[in-house]
Amino acid sequence: MRENRFQPWASKFLPSTFQKGLKSAMNPCQSEFILADWLVGLFGCFKLHCLSSLLPFACPSPSPGCAPGRRMLCGSPIHCSLPAFVISTLVFQVPQGHSAPLTVTGPPGPITVAKGEDVVLPCSFSPRQNAQDTEVTWFREQFLPFVHRYKLGQDQFGEQMVQYQGRTELGKDGLAKGSADLRIFHVQPSDTGSYTCFVRRGSDYDEAVVELKVTDPFLRSIYPWMIALVLVLAAVVALISFAVYQLKIKEKQAQELAWRRQAVPVEAANVVLDPDTAHCDLLLSDNGKSVTRAYTPQHIHYSDKRFNPWRCVLGREGFTSGRHYWEVEVEDAGRWAVGIFRDGAEREGEIEFKPEEGIWAVGKRPELKAFTSPSPTEFPEIKTPRRIRVSLDYEMGQVAFFSVDEGIPIFTFPQVSFGGIKVYPWFWLGPGTCLKMCP
Repeated sequence: MRENRFQPWASKFLPSTFQKGLKSAMNPCQSEFILADWLVGLFGCFKLHCLSSLLPFACPSPSPGCAPGRRMLCGSPIHCSLPAFVISTLVFQVPQGHSAPLTVTGPPGPITVAKGEDVVLPCSFSPRQNAQDTEVTWFREQFLPFVHRYKLGQDQFGEQMVQYQGRTELGKDGLAKGSADLRIFHVQPSDTGSYTCFVRRGSDYDEAVVELKVTDPFLRSIYPWMIALVLVLAAVVALISFAVYQLKIKEKQAQELAWRRQAVPVEAANVVLDPDTAHCDLLLSDNGKSVTRAYTPQHIHYSDKRFNPWRCVLGREGFTSGRHYWEVEVEDAGRWAVGIFRDGAEREGEIEFKPEEGIWAVGKRPELKAFTSPSPTEFPEIKTPRRIRVSLDYEMGQVAFFSVDEGIPIFTFPQVSFGGIKVYPWFWLGPGTCLKMCP
């Protein structure tokens, strides 16, 4: 028995029913006949003798088992060129190439054009295709309404944006060459922005973004004048700043003269802190010459003179006349405030640091400032002192503050009448602060 050479080929391409038939075939011609029956059943429009050109084998000589009707398949010299090619392609599953995916590209950078001119927004796609089968849509932030659309071989204007009506044109001649450029006539500043070029071919599509910038020729023409104007304004500002600086120097000199007149008042006050007025978070030294903001409340007796909830304390002795001064040294650089407290002012609840509430003070909270009304006066040009002097002229109604470190005045409050009411040295401490009375 001759070897059946068709079974390996048939196991890859034929249905299982015909594979079983080939396995039971006694010789190659029987296998060929079985295969021919399958091909004729599949492609019945072709003559039986044409199938001999499809088979990847031949019967070199008739075998005894081959019937005359079957042997005609083995030795027929007739060939069917086109039908045989088509059938053989289907039977042997010749791989067929797939078309390349649609790719749309735009320019690498923005397109810049002057106001009132025409502009072309470039857009290309590949592979090239028939213009009739190409759909191109240009749009801005949203797909509808669009800037321009080309579909079914013609422009579509039904849902075009109002501002582009009569101002757009698609280069149809370039569609067959892979170009979908859009021309916009008489561009305006409102045309500035991003444009999307959307190209569709059947179920395949792609898009690219084109950036358009519209410039104003008028602004470009006045640009040199704007530069000159800016330079002139800068020079004027510099002159004004210099004049203000000179004025401040003169004011500082005047303040220094005031400092020399008031730096040495008639009497230096010996300030001792009053524990009955201190908030329970304030820890006083035994001699009453220093105070520290504690982290835990102190167990102290009740007093209606005590501050709460503000962490304040007063000096034991008050003043109803005369000129006095005292100095305070900040040992820990936390927040603080020092000044004058008018007897009868609020000590409980919310307290505002300002003269209307009976407090004339300067402090660091968080920057150096005087607690004036209606808002504090800050001193960014003055370094926060480590030692500060408080000066009181009761009859003149004057309260002034000086930086002992720098030897310069900080601030003098407007004159006020105390009306015979006693005033006390006043201190407020923020977290982590320690104040010491000098001397």
